[in-house]
Amino acid sequence: IEMRGERSICKQHWMLAMGQMIIMVMRVASIDYGDALSKSILFFEGQRSGRLPPTQRMTWRKDSALHDGFDQGVDLLGGYYDAGDNVKFNFPMAFTTTMLAWSVLEFGDFMDADLQHAVEAIRWATDYFLKATSVNGTVFVQVGDPWADHNCWERPEDMDTPRTSYAVTAENPGSEVSGEIAAALAASSMVFKGLSAQYSELLLQRAKTVFEFAEKYQGSYNDSLGPWVCPFYCDFSGYEDELLWAAAWLHKATNSAYYWEYVTENIHNLEKSAVRNVDGGTYKGGSFAEFGWDAKHAGINVLVSKFVMSNTTNSAPFLPNADKFICSVLPESPTKSVTYSPGGLLFKAGGSNMQHPTALCFLFLAYAGYLKGANRVIRCDNVVATPSRLIDFARGQVDYILGKNPMNMSYMVGHGENFPKKIHHRGSSLPSTDQHPEHIEECFERKRRSVEAIKEIERQGEREMAGKQHGSWHLRMLVLVSTVVVMRAASRDYGDALSKSILFFEGQRSGKLPPTQRVTWRRDSALADGFDQGVDLVGGYYDAGDNVKFNFPMAFSTTMLAWSITEFGKSMAGTSDLQHTLEAIRWSTDYFLKATSLPGVVFAQVGGPNSDHSCWERPEDMDTPRTSYAVTEKSPGSEVSAEIAAALAASSIVFKSFDRGYSRLLLQRASKVFDFADTYRGSYNDSIGQWVCPFYCDYSGYQDELLWAAAWLHKATKATFYWTYVTENIHNLSSFTEFGWDAKHAGINVLISKYILINSLDSAPFLQNADKLVCSILPESPTLGVEYSPAYARYLKSANRVVQCDNVVATPSRLIHFARGQVDYILGKNPLNMSYMVGYGRKFPQRIHHRGSSLPSVDQHPEHINCKGGTPYFSSNEANPNLLIGAVVGGPDINDSYADSRADFAHSEPTTYVNAPLVGLLAYFRAHS
Repeated sequence: IEMRGERSICKQHWMLAMGQMIIMVMRVASIDYGDALSKSILFFEGQRSGRLPPTQRMTWRKDSALHDGFDQGVDLLGGYYDAGDNVKFNFPMAFTTTMLAWSVLEFGDFMDADLQHAVEAIRWATDYFLKATSVNGTVFVQVGDPWADHNCWERPEDMDTPRTSYAVTAENPGSEVSGEIAAALAASSMVFKGLSAQYSELLLQRAKTVFEFAEKYQGSYNDSLGPWVCPFYCDFSGYEDELLWAAAWLHKATNSAYYWEYVTENIHNLEKSAVRNVDGGTYKGGSFAEFGWDAKHAGINVLVSKFVMSNTTNSAPFLPNADKFICSVLPESPTKSVTYSPGGLLFKAGGSNMQHPTALCFLFLAYAGYLKGANRVIRCDNVVATPSRLIDFARGQVDYILGKNPMNMSYMVGHGENFPKKIHHRGSSLPSTDQHPEHIEECFERKRRSVEAIKEIERQGEREMAGKQHGSWHLRMLVLVSTVVVMRAASRDYGDALSKSILFFEGQRSGKLPPTQRVTWRRDSALADGFDQGVDLVGGYYDAGDNVKFNFPMAFSTTMLAWSITEFGKSMAGTSDLQHTLEAIRWSTDYFLKATSLPGVVFAQVGGPNSDHSCWERPEDMDTPRTSYAVTEKSPGSEVSAEIAAALAASSIVFKSFDRGYSRLLLQRASKVFDFADTYRGSYNDSIGQWVCPFYCDYSGYQDELLWAAAWLHKATKATFYWTYVTENIHNLSSFTEFGWDAKHAGINVLISKYILINSLDSAPFLQNADKLVCSILPESPTLGVEYSPAYARYLKSANRVVQCDNVVATPSRLIHFARGQVDYILGKNPLNMSYMVGYGRKFPQRIHHRGSSLPSVDQHPEHINCKGGTPYFSSNEANPNLLIGAVVGGPDINDSYADSRADFAHSEPTTYVNAPLVGLLAYFRAHS
């Protein structure tokens, strides 16, 4: 019974492999395809065999099977366990790899940050297949005794069952598994062609060699290795389809006439294969409707159809069979041969069912694209199936899998709120080696809920865009890999929130956008900024929902992003989030280098705020004055100048490990701007007040910014001058609880505290004031007041110190617990069960106070929208058409209420200086959950 169940789960895993979805979503989809995409790719890390890399994100898994292949004197480390067991079955593993590669080739442009992880998943397999095909005349097709393995319930880290290596040779052929490995290598060679030409060529040459071996020594591995591969992954459909499948992929990779001729001359051989009945299902060699790890028939026709349609080649039998395949599946087709559940899920006989809707819908989606390119439709007798109908059908099946079904249950572990908890998977169901270091022999009979999760806590970046792209529709593809391994998702997905909080900054960019821009509904804007003063001020960020560049809050945002990296950057290591944060910082610092390029001048703002705020325009359409406002020796602005100096100094520390030349440039400029701010003292309220007030008046004075800048310059240089400056002037400040874009008092004390604690210096007044800050916030403290981040808690912990709030003792862990509670509230753990980060969670603000987000994008509405032309959109009750993913709004009122109204800007407007410190918080909690 277990054996048959294992096979069903296995088929589910690899037949699911890469059910892709291009999603046509208007506004916000009820299904979070981006989240499902990221998790479906993450699943593969939970299935890894061998020595795990430093970048491994699924950290409950550890190294395993480190002697695979040694029994045959070859290195067979790596690859994937196919399902819930610990055997490496190369036949379904190769199909999985082929489908991952096809996914990237077909839909990679829509994967954004997930693309890198998909490529890594492919390479984990292809590196292994290069080893498995490294011995002339031999292809290793399996590692692990399946009978012994299925008789045990062990973690892969504990395996003590035989790790026998099984191979096919010229005398004992296995054309199906060899052909599928050749297909996987050929398809993958195209993926790597633009990433590593040498590796791509290696894969392609090996694919040719393996195909020649498979074709020359024809035979089924059922006959060669039957007792070890059956009934687990018997070849039920014959090996002819794999040979044609491999030839089709080699033709696609090489454009060689040889492989095309092989396909056309042998395609009719599929019709000669015998009929086999397995598990109540009929498998026929010539069946145009079968596709999965065993039968490649429908896949061959769809794959080849693109070439046929683009080259006006004889379409028979490829296009007719591809069309018949579609007609055999569509519910409205008169020739439908599948069944559907009452809730609408496609059903076919044979094995676990989920393999069918995922694999077949991938073909639907790919074929829809090819049909659209050829301006072609399908006719199922009297029913016309358009490309959009194919896409709609595929989306419906994916939606069912992800939770839109009668049970309101996601069948992807970790996606949504209701998903499988007791899946058939050894590693997931057993305590991890961290939890239980001792060897485990038997745990199956415990029948407890799975205790491990395929976690997303230390996860990738950039699974961002669930928003609008490409006009009023956002094309979003879903790599629906077989994710049946259990994932007990964390109650808050800090990794997802981190990636999105960083992505937000790309939506706020001003200037000429880079080719790597991920928020694609935004376009270039404000390309003449600074020209009125004969200087280039292109770049930087719009601070919030308007189109003005306020350099004071922008500089604070930059300082906080830099502090997030210097404090918590190690928590981002190994993820794309670190790189994207560096890019976010540099987008600011490049701009600030321009804003401070003239001697005796610091540009403090670009854009007339009064005229801007009287209009509701996209930044791409701005026709309001782009006046450049500067502070000078005669009209000083110490607060904005010093904050820019702090931003440049803090950022210089960040880039010291990545670009030393750029780091030195930032530090030198920071020193000069600080000298300017300190020498020519005065508030920009007095110099350019009518343009900065009431928007970003300096209410707390400029002394705190001077000390803040000096503290950062001391941290960056260790120069005594800056330390002396701080200690001699700190008493000029009075407040200890304020911290934000205006008041830096509490930040100075916390920043300095680390240096004092490490060097055992006189703590007055820094530590005392930092402690008072904590006591002013903690709910249980007799004194009460403001806001706080986990940095001080780390300093306290390293110094083995606690905070005393009268009779209340606040330990470092209490501070962290408090901060986490606030972050959790923001992310949805609140009375409204609402996330205040756009695009995070199921419920989040829909009508944020943000011009670019609320107006149709340039793709949707190419015509200019003038100053008052946007007013109807502002007044509309409709959700914003463009999701500003990661934007954190002003939030609820004191009673936990939120109106979700654009007009209520105090609560619905996002800002860069809210997101910037949140980046550090999320990085910390992702790594310490």
